[in-house]
Amino acid sequence: MQRVWVGSTAIQGPEHYRRRINRQDQAWLFRHGKWIFGAIADGCSQSRLSEVGAGILAYQAPQLLFKAHQGNIGLEDMAAYFETQIRKFIAKIIESFAFGQEYLIALEIEHNGGNKVDTDNIEHFLAYNVISDLLQATLLTICLHEDKGGIVLVRGDGHVHINGELTSFDYNDQPPYGAYDFALAEYPGNPDDLCFQTLSVPEDFQTVGITTDGWPWEFEQAYPFGQWRYSKFPEWLRDINSRRGKSGKDALTESAGWLLFRPEDPSRIARKIAKNPIAIIGGEKMRISTDDLAGIFIEREEVVEQ
Repeated sequence: MQRVWVGSTAIQGPEHYRRRINRQDQAWLFRHGKWIFGAIADGCSQSRLSEVGAGILAYQAPQLLFKAHQGNIGLEDMAAYFETQIRKFIAKIIESFAFGQEYLIALEIEHNGGNKVDTDNIEHFLAYNVISDLLQATLLTICLHEDKGGIVLVRGDGHVHINGELTSFDYNDQPPYGAYDFALAEYPGNPDDLCFQTLSVPEDFQTVGITTDGWPWEFEQAYPFGQWRYSKFPEWLRDINSRRGKSGKDALTESAGWLLFRPEDPSRIARKIAKNPIAIIGGEKMRISTDDLAGIFIEREEVVEQ
């Protein structure tokens, strides 16, 4: 018997807490049968609305992946479908701005060889600034079936950990934010980076993790895998029932307990990292992280039925 654990975290880093800056790393996931849909997003600290944009993207991306699944879009076509759908969704958000619809029309004409965006036009200027502030966020998403594997889609800085192999995305302080699709400013890096990067998750996966930049995978305490163990459930059930009254009439049965049991989520590990940003490695002090952290972690476990 196999069980697949899923956990997520999004915490405010100590530096943002000290400066009273909102948490700009967001995470959200949900399960549907054996499917897992999730996303994390990291907003740029210099943008006034980036935590809002990161939240919108993190919540919407898994729903778009689910919509693709419901539409029988295969994993091989998921990346292209998702990229189109996420841009359509962002365009709808922009249209809701006071001057967003007019700006999008003018921008489309300009992209097609015209010159209709007037930077001296206060309406265009306001729309451009809101777009730039809102959509400066990275996005990492995962669409995964417990038995069939899946894909990870990456746009911007972050890390992907699959079966012990770590892939890091770093754009040298030039992340390909979604704002570049809808703003006048040209992306200063490689235009190909504006497309989502795709990594495959094999059907026999054991561990999968996606994290925002700043998550220090090089340190042993930063590995959240192994926290969700079947053996913890009996201990958890005994603890719950011991606090439900001595009579035992309100005690949870094992089957009812499984419906409520939530494995230890990675927030505990993330908080340790955030609260102790200095680690001693090989006799040298190294700064781990002072920024926000977010991640989604999936682990397969072989369970021996009792």
